[in-house]
Amino acid sequence: MNGGRYAAMERFRGRSDELGLLQRIYDSEGMRTCAVLGRRRIGKSFILEKFCSQRRSVYVEFVDSSESTNVELLDAAMAPLTGGMSGVRSFKEALNVLRDICFAEKTVVVFDEFPYLTQNCKSASSLLQNFIDTCIVQSKSMFVICGSSITVMRDETSKSTRPLYGRFPSRLEVKEMSFDECRDFNPGLADEDALMLYMTLGGIPMYHEMATGSDYPECIKSLFFGPHPLIQDEASAIIGRELNPAARYNAVMDAIGGGATILTDIANRSDIDPSSCLKCLRKLMAIGVVGKVHPMLDAPKGPTYEITDNMIAFEFEVLRKYGTSIRMADPDMVYEELSDVIRSFLGKRFEGICADFMRSHYVCKEIGRWWGKAGVGTGTDIDLVAVVRSRKMTVTVLGECKFRGDASGFEVYNSLKLKADALSRDRTVRLMLFSASGFKDNLVLFAEENGIILVDLDTLISRKPAPEILPT
Repeated sequence: MNGGRYAAMERFRGRSDELGLLQRIYDSEGMRTCAVLGRRRIGKSFILEKFCSQRRSVYVEFVDSSESTNVELLDAAMAPLTGGMSGVRSFKEALNVLRDICFAEKTVVVFDEFPYLTQNCKSASSLLQNFIDTCIVQSKSMFVICGSSITVMRDETSKSTRPLYGRFPSRLEVKEMSFDECRDFNPGLADEDALMLYMTLGGIPMYHEMATGSDYPECIKSLFFGPHPLIQDEASAIIGRELNPAARYNAVMDAIGGGATILTDIANRSDIDPSSCLKCLRKLMAIGVVGKVHPMLDAPKGPTYEITDNMIAFEFEVLRKYGTSIRMADPDMVYEELSDVIRSFLGKRFEGICADFMRSHYVCKEIGRWWGKAGVGTGTDIDLVAVVRSRKMTVTVLGECKFRGDASGFEVYNSLKLKADALSRDRTVRLMLFSASGFKDNLVLFAEENGIILVDLDTLISRKPAPEILPT
């Protein structure tokens, strides 16, 4: 059904959980409505198009234009089910036609880019309140709104003062895809190259689909470097779509990308007073761009802020430092010049991959990092700390994460052991070493004899089973 719009469905990957939720809403006897939201390029529209491809549906994607333009788009979307354009002149008239469609036969109605409709048709939300109450509730049809402006979508459906409050009890927040799902977009890449690409692009399917090249450097050069990069100023576009004035929020992001992690430093570098800076940080956290990290195990240090979205972090921590030069110079030369910065960036992102591994394979009550003084000098930090339930016991896992370089040896273990000894009192502690380059033979033998957990690349990407936290 609706074959023209959905002709590219053979490219669809994963998203079984999201499709399952939509199916349950479609089959339910209750309120068959859903608000779908998520950051730009995450794949919201593709999920909805896949869901609609085998069902009678009206799918309209609104644009940032006048009410009359968007009414025409809705009229055109309804035309296959009405036998042609109805010639409606207002949104209210269009909803009357849509009402007849929904009562005639069970239909999935999708309003994509919904924030553009509410922005350009001030009565849209009130009219839709009536449409849901008198049509969707009483018919067997399903109504979905979708948008990339997370702030607008949440406000429209969650604020008690808004007309649509209570009309969307089901919400689908589309998250990033897993490494395994993204791996399918570039099956020819070596495992380490694929992991590096994931640490750079995150789980955004469109970025992985755009990536071309036989290895990681080639993919990065085609995506970001040269006069015609496939991705440019994407982070600024995402922030500008959500927050205003964008320049202020970009200044905060530049400060974090430049290494500022505590409030006072971020405020100073962005030239914003601390109170206003804190408000900016809270809004950036609300849209999932920035995260606040609290040190674990009663560490004496305060919280820090970091960029949580991999691709946005890559832009602010790597690309923006070099301005337009990355587009003017030869891509090979640019990559060589940035190689050390990229390597450092990937090392930091690898810690996130290790944390994701813990969440996926163990029952983690809490997971984070530790920094402060542990009786072993100043500036001590532990890459990964996880409080895990295993065999009905609470275990504290302390981890060291090494991404690049030679196979890890005793120097990595000894460093972690020294820190752990100062933090192990009154806790059951296991040490876990993560290394994308593997481990030296003598450390492997020592680990087997002394209960040290080793996680290599094959284990991280699920080619080997995850080790037990506590021995049997």
